[in-house]
Amino acid sequence: MISAPDLSAAAKNKAAPAAENKITKARDAVTAAKAALKHTPAKLPASQATPGAQKAILATRRRSLQMVLRQLAAAAGHWPGNRLNDYPRDPGEYRAITRRLLHPGGQITRTPPA
Repeated sequence: MISAPDLSAAAKNKAAPAAENKITKARDAVTAAKAALKHTPAKLPASQATPGAQKAILATRRRSLQMVLRQLAAAAGHWPGNRLNDYPRDPGEYRAITRRLLHPGGQITRTPPA
């Protein structure tokens, strides 16, 4: 309003008190909202957020299978790298070749059962 070039000084002076009242009301609303938030905790315990939820615990066999698969995946990336390391002259080239082999293009889509 103050920087508007098409308004005269008298029009700006007439509109200023209404704008100041809006600003004062907005500041009061922000202060009231901040005061109301002081009583709201920032974090809630999981049992309070979702009272009926149960913690998912992996069965021992499933956890063991998961760890074996992780180790196999790590070995699958490491083994070709070691074999290819002898061939290229650039020490970083075997990593690029292995990365390219393990990340083929494509898309996997999953459709949930009806």
